[in-house]
Amino acid sequence: MANTEYKVPRGTLTRTRQLIETVIAKLQETGRYEDVDRAMLELLTSSYDKMLRADDTLRKEGMTIIGARGTRQEHPAFKIWKSAQAAAFQILREMGVTVVRREQMPALKSSDEEDDPLKALMRK
Repeated sequence: MANTEYKVPRGTLTRTRQLIETVIAKLQETGRYEDVDRAMLELLTSSYDKMLRADDTLRKEGMTIIGARGTRQEHPAFKIWKSAQAAAFQILREMGVTVVRREQMPALKSSDEEDDPLKALMRK
């Protein structure tokens, strides 16, 4: 299958679009971007966008609301934010673009055989 770059859907927040473009660039830079990553990018786009929208709502309306019985309760957007934030972080981790994962996953080498221990071993 041809390598087709993921397109961020219309209506997505600019901050989400910027993150996705950065993730794609990092994956391409390290030689890890493949067509199968499209599904993960779609999930990341959705989760991150929901998180940012919920965060915007919480900043405007506060962390609590007055419920039907007149008592203060957690704003419903907080649950959306929490769930979307956890999902986005998990996807970023799985894709190897968090700080810790980048340190654990060395970048793929170019075609320079001198730097490839497996190819060097096979030549012997």
